[in-house]
Amino acid sequence: MKPINAEEIVRVFNGWLEEADSLAEREAIECCIDHIRDAPAVSQQELRSYMLPWFSPFAAPWCGKIQRAFPKAYVTMNFELILVPRTNTYINLNHCSTPDEFKAEVIEGVSRFAFKAFTKPLRKEHLDGINKLLDTKFTPEDMEYIYTNLGNGINHELCMKFVKSGYDLEVIEESV
Repeated sequence: MKPINAEEIVRVFNGWLEEADSLAEREAIECCIDHIRDAPAVSQQELRSYMLPWFSPFAAPWCGKIQRAFPKAYVTMNFELILVPRTNTYINLNHCSTPDEFKAEVIEGVSRFAFKAFTKPLRKEHLDGINKLLDTKFTPEDMEYIYTNLGNGINHELCMKFVKSGYDLEVIEESV
C-alpha cells in the first residue's frame, strides 16, 4: 500500500470542488477532503472507494458529451462503454473513478482506431469523437503521435500527465 500526500490530494480535491456540477458531487468531494484531513494516511484504494459514488460518466455533462461524440454508444453488463459498436471500440469504466482517468481511458482505448482504423471514414469517426468528447482539436498526425506513445495503455502514468496538462503534446515529447 502506497501512502498518499494528504496536502496535495486536498489541493486537488479543492480544485474539483470548484468544477463540481451537482450538490451530490460537492458533498462527496467535501466528504473525501474531511476524511483525508481526519486520517491522512489512507491508501489509494480507500480513497478511490470514496470517489466512486460521485464520478459517473452518465451524469451531466458527461452523458450528453458521450452521446454527441459517439451517438451509438452503449454500456455492457461488464461496465464497458462501447463507443463504436461496429469496431467494438470500448473503454472499461471500472478503471475510471475520476474525470482525468476517464479521459485517459478514452485516449488509451480509442486512439488506435483514430489513427489506424481500416477505412478513412472510420478513422475520422473515431478522431472526431475523441475531439468532441475531450474538447480537443487533435489532427490525424497528432493522433498518430499520441497512439504511438500512449495507446493501449502502454504508459498510463504519462497519459495521466498528458491529460492533466490539458493535452499538451510537449509533455509526451519531454518524456519520450
